[in-house]
Amino acid sequence: MIAIMVSLALALAAATSTVSTQPVRWTRYTIPQSGTSVEFPFSIFTEEAGRPDGYGQRF
Repeated sequence: MIAIMVSLALALAAATSTVSTQPVRWTRYTIPQSGTSVEFPFSIFTEEAGRPDGYGQRF
């Protein structure tokens, strides 16, 4: 699941980097309860979409 999310983020970053003149900025999102972390392009996902059932955050 995380690999899919990372792959999607990389694909989106690659697609938008050719269109946008601004560099893609990345940040790390961590869930301390599970030890999961992922880097995502926060310059693309600028709005939070709320909390899912359980741990995490939607962007």
